[in-house]
Amino acid sequence: MFASFIFSLLGGFLVSYAEPYVKRLIVDVAKVEFQLDEGDFRVLTFGFLLLLAAIGTALVGGNSSAYLAVAGGMLGYFGADLYTLMRDPDGAMGDDDDDWDGGIEERRSMRDHVEPDADTEETLRAVTEAVAMQPEKTDEERER
Repeated sequence: MFASFIFSLLGGFLVSYAEPYVKRLIVDVAKVEFQLDEGDFRVLTFGFLLLLAAIGTALVGGNSSAYLAVAGGMLGYFGADLYTLMRDPDGAMGDDDDDWDGGIEERRSMRDHVEPDADTEETLRAVTEAVAMQPEKTDEERER
């Protein structure tokens, strides 16, 4: 029964990595372009990987348990989110005091951080001009 848990855990973890390969396999075998939403295709990939986990369990001669297979698959699939929740419970829950939700989002400009108004626009313009007036860094300074 432990084999079904381990194979399902691995299958749940590999869903995001296997998704493009499963999509290509389905398109190549069916010779048709599928029009599935991303969520629907992710569920299809998850089911396919759990089926492979069940086949792997049978091949190694292990007993299968539906409970352990589902628990392993869910733990594998949501493992990264659970890890993030354990590291920062308030941020993962979306607490107003803590805006970190486990993801890292790269901001492209100062306009993404502030609400635009007249004072903000003037400040951003001044900062942009000051940055533009700075001399270029040499290659040696960039390497540091």
